[in-house]
Amino acid sequence: MNSSLYPALTQPTTQNINRNTLRHYLCRLLEILAESYPEPATENLISLGKKYQQIESQWKPLDSEIAEVKERFKAGMMAQKLKDSSCFQLSSSITMKVDFMTLARLTQTQQIDLNFPVTLTKEIQKQLGELITHPSLQVEDIASWRLNSNVQQRRKSTAKNLNGSCWIRKLSI
Repeated sequence: MNSSLYPALTQPTTQNINRNTLRHYLCRLLEILAESYPEPATENLISLGKKYQQIESQWKPLDSEIAEVKERFKAGMMAQKLKDSSCFQLSSSITMKVDFMTLARLTQTQQIDLNFPVTLTKEIQKQLGELITHPSLQVEDIASWRLNSNVQQRRKSTAKNLNGSCWIRKLSI
């Protein structure tokens, strides 16, 4: 560390650290934090979108390669009947699937209380139709948000030529 640039940090004793120096470093640290983690309401989305596009072009090929290497590693461990190695541990989980109506009847006859919310997919909602509005059903709407990259859609669409620029459209909630 260059002691001429940071004289107060070379020997942190009470004799050579004054309050102004500490205040200066604390203010600078707060500035760096504000730059690194801006408020979402004031985030420069154009700049952030450009940064994402730069990173994405490097990340996608690496992500594909990592997925392929992990798949090969998993297949090798399974074929060689290995539970762990220096790089990975092989674990498994079992998902049990049962017929809903059979389970409902069994729990009623055995007087088992399975009182928990069920996630209704769009397909189930469509099948239920107007029954969803039945007064005995307590429906809880939970919003789920995800980002979908517009870059790939622009690459697919030759009609739109936006020259790789970022843009913003307001959300209507």
